[in-house]
Parts: sequence; C-alpha cells; structure tokens
Amino acid sequence: MPELPEVESTRQSLIESVCGKRVQGLTVTWPRMVEPHTPIRLAKALIGRKILNVDRRGKYLLLHLDDMHSSLVIHLRMSGRLRVYSESSSRSKHDHVVLEFENGEELRFTDPRKFGRLALFDLTRREALEQKLGPEPLARKFTAKKFHQLLVKRSGGIKRLLLDQSVVAGLGNIYTDEALWSAKIHPERPGTSLSQEESSILWAHIRRILKEAIVLNGTDFGDGVVSHGKFSPQVYGRSGASCPRCGNVLSKLVVAQRGTVVCNHCQR
Repeated sequence: MPELPEVESTRQSLIESVCGKRVQGLTVTWPRMVEPHTPIRLAKALIGRKILNVDRRGKYLLLHLDDMHSSLVIHLRMSGRLRVYSESSSRSKHDHVVLEFENGEELRFTDPRKFGRLALFDLTRREALEQKLGPEPLARKFTAKKFHQLLVKRSGGIKRLLLDQSVVAGLGNIYTDEALWSAKIHPERPGTSLSQEESSILWAHIRRILKEAIVLNGTDFGDGVVSHGKFSPQVYGRSGASCPRCGNVLSKLVVAQRGTVVCNHCQR
C-alpha cells in the first residue's frame, strides 16, 4: 500500500501536471470507486471546475477546486496510482476513473485491485477527515514531546499504535518496520513502556526515514504506484536475511494483522 512518501511523491508530480487545468469530462468504469456518488452526479459536479492546488493529509490526496469549497479526496489504497497522459495515449483496462481536461490531457486513476476511492468533499467533510487523522509526522508542530504524550495515553504495542492513523497520519507497514528497526525497538513492546528518550529516538528515525524516502520518490515494488522509487528498505520484506546491523537472521511476525520483520537480537 502506498504510504506517506509514495503519496507525497504523487502529490508533487500532480502539482506540476494538473494545477490550473479545467475538467471537461469524466469516465468511470468501476462505479464503486466513486461511491457514494454516482458517475453522472460526480461528472455534473466536476465538469467546468478547475483544479487549483493539490494537498496531502496522511495517505489522502486532496485536489482543491475553484469553487473554493470542494475538493476531490483520493485514497490510493493497495494498488492505486495517478498519472497524467496525453489524449492520444491508450487507456488500460485498469484505468477506472479518468478526468478529461480541456487541453486534451487526462488524469487517470489506475487501480488493478479496485480498492482505491475518490470522492467529492465539501468543507464539512474535509474538517471531519482532518479531525479523525492524527498529526503529520513531518509537521513542525509534531515534536518529540508531543509524540511521547500520544504514546503514553494509549494502550497497545508500539507498531499497532504507529499504524493507527488517528495517532500518526501516513505511516504504514514499510516505514513503521524501518523506523522501529532503526530505533532498536521491538514492534510488540507496549507504547507506554517507551521512555522519553526512547520515544525521542524513534521520533527522530521516523522523520529521517520519511524525509529520505520522499527525496527518493518512495519505495518501488514494481506495482506502478510510484515511478523510479529508489528507497531501499533495510528490513521490510527481508525476513530470513541477515540483519544489516548485527548479522542475526531477521524474523517475521504478525503484528496488528500485518506481516512484520524484526531482529529479535537488536530490537528490544
């Protein structure tokens, strides 16, 4: 699933390719991706609107429209991706939602698994989304002290807490495994057991890894979510290999219903 770095990489590419463009048509071949709207009602709301800006909140993309109160809110889920193509470029069978612009270009929401979602939000729904999401891990206001306060208020293992989008927005399996390994913290440790020093170290590694991954366009697993992603995980997806730090064999656990790679020697 695309996580914060992959979604941010997508946002940056969309800033350059869709801002200022006006929608003149909409094609939906998998209506479930735009529920609760019907394709006809969504098209009626979008045609004639111009995209002013593209923001990201956690794993969500927000395409703000020129009526000043509506935004297209997109979640890529497992395998969704967004690309702008010329009108002459052939569509694939997985291009399930296509925004057609006046200049002939198209923004295609491609999703082989069809789990992605696109909806039109007004200000009230945007505010509700904002309220349910935790802080952005790279925001200036997200300090080490704030992070520690969030952890001590909640029960559960540290990985489960990091995956909870109401605690921190944007983290997923890849970068949670990477950060916990870098901080030498076992994913099953209770979040409340982390000292201020330990949580500060974890906070620093989360921010460092996310920044590095954004610069490298995220992780490319060959699913087309990001183009030329060059971030190479140290432990994620490498169970059975040697720990890059101590040489012991990396183990695989199931934590919060997610496959989790851990070094039982390094991580405590």
